[in-house]
Amino acid sequence: MLADRSRPIRHRLQEFYSAYTDAIFTRKWLRIYLYSGLKGLDINRWYVGVVRDKILTRIIRECRHEARLPVQTKPTASELEMAWVFHGGIFYYGIRKYIYESVVLDDKEQMISDALDVYLASFERAFGTSVPASGRR
Repeated sequence: MLADRSRPIRHRLQEFYSAYTDAIFTRKWLRIYLYSGLKGLDINRWYVGVVRDKILTRIIRECRHEARLPVQTKPTASELEMAWVFHGGIFYYGIRKYIYESVVLDDKEQMISDALDVYLASFERAFGTSVPASGRR
C-alpha cells in the first residue's frame, strides 16, 4: 500500500494510517503493548524494529521519492526521528483515547489528515537540500 507510486503519497499514508489505527486502537491491544514494554519483554523491541524498518523507512523512502530526493540511501537519524514524532503523535491519540479515556478529536480520519499535513509539509523543507543550513544531518 505504501509503495504504490501510482497514487499520491498523501492518499497512501491516509489509507495506511486509517487501516493501521483500526487494527491497534483497541484498549486490549494498547494495554498489552504498554504492559509488555513496562515488563521489558522482547515483543516491544521487536515491534519498534518492525515499525522502524517496515513502516517508517518506507514512508521516508516514499517521501524522498515524492520530493525528488535520492531514495537509495538509508534514512538519516533526523529523518527517522521526524518520522517517529509523526507516527508517535498518531499512536498517542490512541493512548489518550483508549487508555487515559481523555477527550480527543472525534474524527480520527481528520486527526490523521491533520498530522499528514504537518509531516508532509515539513519533510521537503527539512530534508530537501543536500547541505543543511544547520549542518546537523
